[in-house]
This record gives sequence, structure tokens and C-alpha cells, in this order.
Amino acid sequence: RSLMHLLHYAEHTAANLTDAVTYFEHVLAIVFADGNVSKSEFRRLEEDGARVAQTLRQVYNDRTSVNMPDEVQKRVTKDAITWEALIGPELHLHPPKRNDFASDWINIAASWWSPYIGSLNALATHVLDVLIETEETLMQALREGRDPGPAPLPAGVPTNYPALPYGQELKRQERLGWWDRFQVAEGFAGGAMRFVVAAAVLAPAFMVGLLTAQTDLYVYNGTAQTVVVSANGNTVYVMPDSHATIEVPDGEVPITTTNDSGQIVEQVTSPDLSSMAEPIYNVQSARPLIRYWAAYGSVPDREPEVLQGTFIEGDADHIFTEPPSSVSTSSGSSGTYRSAIAAPDIDPAPVPDMNGAPGGYDPNGGGYDPNGGGGGGGAGNGYDPAAGGFPPNVQDDPNWQKPMD
Repeated sequence: RSLMHLLHYAEHTAANLTDAVTYFEHVLAIVFADGNVSKSEFRRLEEDGARVAQTLRQVYNDRTSVNMPDEVQKRVTKDAITWEALIGPELHLHPPKRNDFASDWINIAASWWSPYIGSLNALATHVLDVLIETEETLMQALREGRDPGPAPLPAGVPTNYPALPYGQELKRQERLGWWDRFQVAEGFAGGAMRFVVAAAVLAPAFMVGLLTAQTDLYVYNGTAQTVVVSANGNTVYVMPDSHATIEVPDGEVPITTTNDSGQIVEQVTSPDLSSMAEPIYNVQSARPLIRYWAAYGSVPDREPEVLQGTFIEGDADHIFTEPPSSVSTSSGSSGTYRSAIAAPDIDPAPVPDMNGAPGGYDPNGGGYDPNGGGGGGGAGNGYDPAAGGFPPNVQDDPNWQKPMD
């Protein structure tokens, strides 16, 4: 039975690692499809590269819990070394940051994932061989009515490890033709072929992306009118109490905002966007935004944060979208959080006067007052997107100014 557990561990761990690697290769190909790597694409590569690094780290951390019976050990390696020795005493790979891609992080990561996947597949193959041979030996002894002899030492596997049921792989695009499959590096073999072809240009291309990176700037319109936002030759229309994105270069960017009649609403220059994670342009600072944390499991609730100003650093898992109702966590974890940014459920500011005019948001007061720009505290005890706004206990805060119906 312990051989079956070892087989299950080897097959599912190899499948998980292969899935993370091929998905990263798939995303890498999509990012390079247009010859330009934007800031949001860099972040996507960082996230999917981190998944690869974390999966490798789990294999490495579990190495001391895997015990191969002698017969398996002799077949997996010619020197019959332990699984711990085969995986190695160190793993020099960290989740990537943006600059790491120009420093050959991908090829360094490949030098780790290739032997790990190969070792796991070899373990699965030889465990299956020994399992079949063991069953045959036992059946033969039973037919002959003899003692099969002492049982070998049992195999050992980690107490907890992730399984990958069929059909639960990371979602990719639909299957393509052979040339397109090569272009998007679909499958492990396709990804390996792409690395061979692109090895000479990956690092220079990432360096160009670092030097000429584009940023997806979120635009939030908290006013009561449709606005037209123009920056760097790009234009986007944003309805009241809505958001959109516009691609701009890193650095300081002049932005002109008009109404749908062409009248100038606001002309501003952004701060250096290269230093901001997921920047948000809040038109006329018309309304505050809220950063809140969805709690999963038994972790305690976290206080929300009121965000105000014309340019806001998003830096959240979900921007203007709701976090999922549930997430997967590692075994033994007490839970986790997902951060999100949203607008409070209040009417759009009817006039573009941020100096205390009726219906405005007064950043000095800290709260939204539809009767005037006057003060009030922050978000109190939390923003509840599921309830459509702030929960009732927030209104008990003496500093909270309740919006008018």
C-alpha cells in the first residue's frame, strides 16, 4: 500500500509542477506576441513565475519526507542514493521581480524545473514497475502456498501535498494549429523548443521592455458626467461612476480630461508611474476609493483603508472587481486574504468643486458629505461590497457622515 501512496505522490507532484511550468511558458509566449512587454504583463509574469518557484520550493521542502524502498531507490538512480540526496541540499531560486527577467531568471528557473520534473517522472515510472512486480510475486506465492518472505521497508511520503485531479489544470487558450502551438509554446515540448529558438533574444527583449515599458493606468470617474481622458495619444471614454484603462508610458504623463462636449474638466501631470503599483487616476479626486481585504478561513478581519487624491497606488489583488467567494489554501493554513479596491456605494459627485461645494468630497475632512464638503472620519469598521456599501456598525461611528438617500 505504501508503494501506491508513493506512486500517487510522484504522479501528482510531477503533474502540478509541469502544469505550473507549461502555463508560465504559455503566458510568456502571449506576452511576447506583440513585441512589447507592458507593466501589467510584467506583473503577470511575476505572478506566474512565482507559482513556478513556489511549486519547486514545495518539492524541495518535501524531499526529507520521501522514502524510497531499496528496490525503487536502485532503479531511480544508478548510485542508489536517497530522494533527499537526489533533489539536492539547496534550491537557489526565488520568485521573480521585474528586473530578474533581464538577468536570465527564466533560464535559471528552467535549470531547476527540468531535473525536478525528470526525477519525479522517473520515480513514478519505477515505483509502478516495482508495484506490479510485487503484486506478481505475492500472487505467485499465494498460488504455490508458500511464504513470500519478509516485507521490505515501507515507502514514505509527505503528510500533505497538493493533488491535481484530471481537468483541474490551469486554464489556457483553446488548442491551436501546429505553427500557432509553436508560437504560444503550448505543451512542455513546445515550450522547450521555444526556449531553444528564443534563447538569444529573451534577455535583450526584456531589457527593452524595462526601458520602454508601458503602464495600464486605471481611470475612475466619480463625477456625475461622462468624461474623455486623453494621454500619450490614447483616448478613453468613462461613464459616471465607472472605470476604464488607458495605456501610457512609464514616467510622468500629461493627462487632459474633458466632458463629452469638449470642455476641459481637468489637466494634470501624473507622478512617476514607474514607481507606482497599479496606478489609478481618480478624475478630479471626485470620490474616495476603499481598499479592503476579503478574509478566507479563520484569519481575523482587517480594517479597510480610505484612498483619496488624484493619483492613487492600486497595489491590490482585485481592482474594481470583487474577490472570489472562496480560495484554495495550503494544508494547515489558518486562512488568507485577498485585497480589493472599490468605490463606496454613494451617488456620484454632482459638481466638480473639491473645495467644500455641495455634494463634493473634501479630502481634508476625510469623508463624503452630500450636503457639503465637510469632514468625517474614514471608513470606520469596514467596507462591505457584498452588502452594497458600508455595514450598519460603521454608521455608529460619530465621525462617519451618512450619505443622504
